[in-house]
Amino acid sequence: MLVASQIPYSQVTYYRDYLTGAGHVASGVQFRDVGTSLKVGASILPGNQVKVRLTPTINWSSGDTSGVIEVNEASTELIVPSGRPVVLGGSTTHTHELTRRILGYRAGETATETTMALTATIR
Repeated sequence: MLVASQIPYSQVTYYRDYLTGAGHVASGVQFRDVGTSLKVGASILPGNQVKVRLTPTINWSSGDTSGVIEVNEASTELIVPSGRPVVLGGSTTHTHELTRRILGYRAGETATETTMALTATIR
């Protein structure tokens, strides 16, 4: 599970032909994911259950360096029955908007709800 933005960075590669001693430079643009993700690991337990380990991960980039940090202190383990969904979290966003129509104004409100659920299934 990944919530990230892709940021561009330039990449320069030098190719050398050792037989002739000549070489050339190739440049281009690559994209790197920067954001947060949730690393999921699972193991099967007796009784049709699954042990799930969830570890938050942060991908970062600064100048010419980048890296990945796994936040092990925030890891958690769940034991869930196979095939049963478990709600991990969610959020609600309310947006107030003012819309101009041909004959006047109209105020409106919208709501967006996001739920993150996990279903571990033994196959």
